[in-house]
Amino acid sequence: MTLNYVKIVKMYHLFRNSVRHGDAVMMEVIYRDILPIFHVCGKHHYFEIVLSMMDNFYGTLPYKLLQLMRINRTVPL
Repeated sequence: MTLNYVKIVKMYHLFRNSVRHGDAVMMEVIYRDILPIFHVCGKHHYFEIVLSMMDNFYGTLPYKLLQLMRINRTVPL
């Protein structure tokens, strides 16, 4: 249980830093990792909050820009 807590805290710090710096790809990865946790635990309210945050986020960025950021972030140098 302690290891799961430490993992979630590290994900939270990573999420906070990615929001602060505007790292869209990292926020997408963290959203993708957090959603199943909320769904399995029965936290449907939090599940809906994360889904609405993703909708708001994707509504503010154009798709071409988001795809370009994904490519730049995930392609090895």
